[in-house]
Amino acid sequence: MTNVQKVDKPDKQKALNHLLVKLQEAETSVIMEGTVSADELEKELGRVIT
Repeated sequence: MTNVQKVDKPDKQKALNHLLVKLQEAETSVIMEGTVSADELEKELGRVIT
């Protein structure tokens, strides 16, 4: 079973907002540079998504 931590709503919203910003940056990178590095995205996100 997955180890899931209960997160307060403000913390959850903050993490979601951070993720959306990083995804927007990745989309812009793909448009401008034609590529995105999954390793770099994970590094920026601090491995938020596992």
